[in-house]
Amino acid sequence: MLALSGNDAFRHRVEPCVRCGRCVDVCPNVLEPYLIATYGRLGRVDDAAEAGALMCMECGSCSYVCPSSRPITDMIRVAKYLIRKSRK
Repeated sequence: MLALSGNDAFRHRVEPCVRCGRCVDVCPNVLEPYLIATYGRLGRVDDAAEAGALMCMECGSCSYVCPSSRPITDMIRVAKYLIRKSRK
């Protein structure tokens, strides 16, 4: 049985980051999720690594509080993948 119903499972339209800082405020690892996500989206592997992408535990808090409905956690996963791939 699915815990979400109807509109609860609907993903809102993704808007540009407004740099509100909500994702930073809720990050349990004191990271800057919006920045890591941007680096991952742009393929800036070294910058993402320096910003602490690999320290992200992917709790999803940043995506949850984002007023722009950005999939920040997903973008951080991409950044982590690119970092690991570049180190092989």
